[in-house]
Amino acid sequence: MDIRFLVIDPQNSFCSPNGSLFVPGADKDMDRLAAMVDRLQSKLTDI
Repeated sequence: MDIRFLVIDPQNSFCSPNGSLFVPGADKDMDRLAAMVDRLQSKLTDI
């Protein structure tokens, strides 16, 4: 079975504390997302 993971448009403007449109907490969301990808990397067919 193929498992594909799609992340749609995580722009620095929204995710970086220095971004012009920063969303509070988005930087922590990106940290959690990266940790999840690392943890599941061997099970993912494609990112």
